Amino acid sequence: MVIQMILFVSITTGVAVFLLIFMLFVRQSSTRYQVRNRVQGLQAVDIMQTGKMYQEQRPHHSLRISLLRIWDWIMFIVGNRVKAMTPQALYRALDQRITWAGKQYIWNAGTFFFVMVLCGTGMVVLSLGFIFTDVLPLMQRLMIVLVMFFCGMFLPWFCLSVMITKRRQGINAQLSDMMDLVCVSVQAGLSFDAALTKVGERMKGPMADETNRMLRDVRMGMTRRQSLTAMANRCHVDSVYLFVAAVIQTESLGVSLANTLKIQADNMRDRHRQLIREKAMKLPVKLVFPLAFFIFPTIFIVVLGPLVLTVLTQLKGNF
Repeated sequence: MVIQMILFVSITTGVAVFLLIFMLFVRQSSTRYQVRNRVQGLQAVDIMQTGKMYQEQRPHHSLRISLLRIWDWIMFIVGNRVKAMTPQALYRALDQRITWAGKQYIWNAGTFFFVMVLCGTGMVVLSLGFIFTDVLPLMQRLMIVLVMFFCGMFLPWFCLSVMITKRRQGINAQLSDMMDLVCVSVQAGLSFDAALTKVGERMKGPMADETNRMLRDVRMGMTRRQSLTAMANRCHVDSVYLFVAAVIQTESLGVSLANTLKIQADNMRDRHRQLIREKAMKLPVKLVFPLAFFIFPTIFIVVLGPLVLTVLTQLKGNF
């Protein structure tokens, strides 16, 4: 009985961890791979070359593509089912945070909530050893179940929060360089859209991706005001909000765009410099805990250890 319970717990935990890792990390590259294959399939290439390329790639990727299609089909059905049962406020909050993380084309709020519930269930399965024991009373066992379930549900949320923080840091680090490039391009005679196109061509990162999406929205028929506002809402960074507000106000008032961009580039550079100084000032405070818990005890052992041993030896000889 104990061996069967351990085997069941191991299998359930392995499945939950695999689904979480696949949802958070693997599916991004696989989705990009599918999009790239579809674009290559739409291109007009020679039939012989296409057949040769298909024969070369089929033994390596046919099984993977089939598994990914099955996974997408399952996640689509599960996402629609979970969406109908999820509270709208929670669904909108998850959808918004997924957008802030830049994963809106890869994940869905319904499937992410399903992964949260699955991780919570996996943590409950891990606590079966405490649940089926007679040592603890019933209330404590129920509290263990609730705590483990909510801790498991919080794990994907925590991973998503880490992704949002890293993306915001990348946008803040890239925004000053982007503003310099846009300012130089506009002063050289390019239009604002052409300058943003140069940003997408010359730079890589979250800000360049958002710029490319904003340009695609403009080409699809959205106004520049709407596309810039949507880009600021997707980034959810104060510097991007300031940049978008300055550009929209410049278009409304008819002021020179080159001067506005120059002022914004100087401000972004100053904000980036202040952010670096702020991080440098926080560094001594963050070093207190490693020093107190890891370095100081070792120093005390090395310095005071021989002295303590000598004193103990003398006291032992006297008594």
